[in-house]
Amino acid sequence: MTKSAFSLLLPLLCAGLCIVALPGHAAVVKPAPAPSAKPGDLISGNDVEAIAALLREAGFKAQIKSNPDGIRYIDSAANGVFFTLSFSDCDLNNGCASLRFLAWWERPNGFTTNESNEWNAHYKLARAAIDGDGDLILDYYLSLKGGVRRENFLDAFDWWSLLLVDFRQFMDDKAAASAKSKAESGKQSDTGPDANDEGRSG
Repeated sequence: MTKSAFSLLLPLLCAGLCIVALPGHAAVVKPAPAPSAKPGDLISGNDVEAIAALLREAGFKAQIKSNPDGIRYIDSAANGVFFTLSFSDCDLNNGCASLRFLAWWERPNGFTTNESNEWNAHYKLARAAIDGDGDLILDYYLSLKGGVRRENFLDAFDWWSLLLVDFRQFMDDKAAASAKSKAESGKQSDTGPDANDEGRSG
């Protein structure tokens, strides 16, 4: 076979991965190009409808609403907890760069910033805080810059769903501990002064 004929046949012999040994050179491995993501696989900050549809496909509630400024957000729920998905860092040309998951509750008795800090010290993905109205909130930010694959978004949503369960249990534990502490404090005050306290006043 002539050199020219071999050069014409070589592309047909190499598909995906081709090892070529040239005279005087070591064999060169040429990897197949990595598959690129299809446009439909990526979710961007402009795709409010796509995100809502994806949540519905996964079996969750997803209702698109608008705030008084006309900015759209999504009402959703998971594990019995209602929350919103709101878009932030937005501009007209590039859409929104991040998505905020936000749930809120009336602050339980005895739940202070100390308890919020305790949660935040152990959980890095969702942040607990007491807002300006005195309500307890839990939020979680997801970057949408450059687009997010559907699988990544659903994985983040699964994490959020699990964190909601953990946080609700955390609130219940703190409320129970607060109630127990008050009950014990009340029992101590009902006993009255002991013998050692007599004659100390005045």
